[in-house]
Amino acid sequence: MKRYFFVFVIGLLLGWVLLIFINGKEEVEKFEVGFYDACVYEEVEDGWIFSMCKTIDKSANDLYGFKELFFYGDNLTYTTLEGYFIPVYDDDDNLVDKIDVKYPSTVHNFDSQEENELIVNFLNEKKFKETIDIDVFDELDFELNIFDLDMVARMYNRLLKMEYKEDFGTYLLPSTDLITIDNIDGSTWQIGYILSYGYIEYVNLEYINDEGLYSTLNGESEPNIELNSYISNIELSVITTGQFKISAEDIKCPTGVNCESLLMKLSQLDNGQLEVEK
Repeated sequence: MKRYFFVFVIGLLLGWVLLIFINGKEEVEKFEVGFYDACVYEEVEDGWIFSMCKTIDKSANDLYGFKELFFYGDNLTYTTLEGYFIPVYDDDDNLVDKIDVKYPSTVHNFDSQEENELIVNFLNEKKFKETIDIDVFDELDFELNIFDLDMVARMYNRLLKMEYKEDFGTYLLPSTDLITIDNIDGSTWQIGYILSYGYIEYVNLEYINDEGLYSTLNGESEPNIELNSYISNIELSVITTGQFKISAEDIKCPTGVNCESLLMKLSQLDNGQLEVEK
């Protein structure tokens, strides 16, 4: 039950309730939440990006402390990885089903989930006000083998210095998502993104050809430099402008690639009109 509850709690953080409004880039004057949050991120190999976030009630009047801390890793490159699913148990705690996830996360794997929960509970209990190193985790009566504790300590120290955003951003979409766009030629686009407090924090685009090879991972025998440059330029534009929408005139689409489907989906995201799969 503890495992399932932990998955449920993280699920609440990972998925904002989708609120549909006409123009996602209009100033959201009436949208209010009762807390502030701040996050730091660290990208590692194999498509993983780790997030560490802190939240605090608005009434606390504290720029750096936190009420609750969250930490987890998401893979926004691969839609499926072996061993990553949401488990379903019967009344006798027997595993009876496995629910597919939209993207792998450290809270969706038996081995990493246990360590993930231990780290989160430990940091929430201690609430260190000064910078830490990996020695603090010696207090845990459990050997941690999966997570890079140097990274965890590094992210915590960065988070300590982060001030909370005072104003909520303009995007009312799930805070983390991996969207797949299937093209008629057999190729696929993927849009992975992370939002924090309504602002775009991270975006990862992938183009997968009709043979299932990722362009950005150099899976093709001759990497398409023009295509990878196109992808990098769009990612950079999204992050620097803080908007999903891209003008087709600003960034030229490589010859032979269906970019229209990608641009259309980015525009839908920008308008807050994307229908999220349940």
